[in-house]
Amino acid sequence: MGLKSKTYITYSPEETKKLAQKLLQDGARIFLLTGQLGTGKSTFVRGLAQAVGWKGEVPSPTFTLMKEYPVTAKQYKKQFDLLMHVDLYRLEDEPNPLPLDEWVEYSRRLLAVEWPKQQWRIPGSVEINFTVLPDQSRQIEVIPLA
Repeated sequence: MGLKSKTYITYSPEETKKLAQKLLQDGARIFLLTGQLGTGKSTFVRGLAQAVGWKGEVPSPTFTLMKEYPVTAKQYKKQFDLLMHVDLYRLEDEPNPLPLDEWVEYSRRLLAVEWPKQQWRIPGSVEINFTVLPDQSRQIEVIPLA
């Protein structure tokens, strides 16, 4: 993965989705998404889902904890089977609510984790921090974790 730390500004949901697609093309597989409610985390995952061929809705999994989307796009089918969208917002006090370690070990899974726990900041993942700016654009800080 050749990603470098960088800060982006997006001015629309479409630009946020395109950034997600760019980072996926650049080799990212595990995305750790942080930021306040409504800053663009689920919009980013919608961009990932579109890139891997998902045509349906991509709701925030806040109440279901996890959603899975099969990878059907030709360019990613050989690399991934599944996009997993996880939201840990409601599990703030749980020490290890989901088996992320198992999911990470299976390299054919593409992971997008909203509200990740500190112990989930594993080498090879990409931390993505979302902030809403005064003009309603999004500042998106990308930090590859070594």
